[in-house]
Amino acid sequence: MTSDSDDAMTNARLAAIVEFSDDAIASKNLDGIITSWNKGAARLFGYTTQEALGQPMAMLIPPERAAEEPEILARIARGEVTDHFETVRVCKDGRRIEVSVTISPIKDSHGKIVGASKIARDITERKRAQEAVRRSEAQYRTLFDTLIEGFCTIEVIFDGAGKPVDYRFLEINPAFEKQTGLQDAQGKRMRDLAPNHEPHWFEIYGKVALTGEPVHFENEAKALVRYYDVRAYRVGGAESRKVAILFNDITDRRNAQRKLQAQLERLSLLHHITRAIGERQDTHSIFQVVVRTLEEQLPLALCCICLRDPVDNTLTVTSVGRANPTLAIELALTERSRIPIDQNGLARCVSG
Repeated sequence: MTSDSDDAMTNARLAAIVEFSDDAIASKNLDGIITSWNKGAARLFGYTTQEALGQPMAMLIPPERAAEEPEILARIARGEVTDHFETVRVCKDGRRIEVSVTISPIKDSHGKIVGASKIARDITERKRAQEAVRRSEAQYRTLFDTLIEGFCTIEVIFDGAGKPVDYRFLEINPAFEKQTGLQDAQGKRMRDLAPNHEPHWFEIYGKVALTGEPVHFENEAKALVRYYDVRAYRVGGAESRKVAILFNDITDRRNAQRKLQAQLERLSLLHHITRAIGERQDTHSIFQVVVRTLEEQLPLALCCICLRDPVDNTLTVTSVGRANPTLAIELALTERSRIPIDQNGLARCVSG
């Protein structure tokens, strides 16, 4: 048994909790008429207590949700609790806010249901944040799926000594397979897919995972027979070992660059030889310039020029480069040497 003073004190505490709660707390009778309205409700909906009391709770419900109030009243009459019901309500100034509402029946001293208490919390910002996340994820997924470049997220694997030795593919985009030639890579380790993959790839990604410093580089993946332009950055905090990689197969571009460079080198070589020929008159001097230019411009161990004698069916060495005189002697390709034009003779010339 409790005394009247104890009951009064308990009721006073409850009233204080209701009055000063940040949540909107209100009550209504079974006709939906507001019978109590705390300060939180005034702040949330904009109506003062005097303005709200005696008004239908339905004044807070937008027209398209008018069916909610009869349903709520019916549930109250059955003694049911509506817990964390997310809906939209209208403020005094016409603003619409998203709220989470809990509605519980109110009973009199005889246990008869006489109304309902309503606790509402503004979840507009939370909903906006959720929508922003949803849009961001949708945009990411669209970008992820339509990228021409390959993209993947990996987890770098370190050995007991802290050395990066492998990585596992956590996520790959649709362009990944075309860019790498690797099939069904998600969830698998790189060394399982390409056992001869060069260690420098693991070292680069391991450093990104450990330091958090992004990198941009071009490198060859010999195991995949491709060149790549790569951007990599760590995903997550300092403890994360995940790295996101955006990459593009530039093999064709690198091959085209090499071909172009080779053509430029040949043109440069031809220019040097042509200029040297123009500056000299005798054939021997011209041959010497050609041989020396070839040795300077090309990765040759030995260069020589031979003249063919169709009568004797021989080759005569007329000019020999200075890059490797020992090799010239070893191959018997010194100046004025005569070489019979047979299989062995030609083989010696080719070797030289």
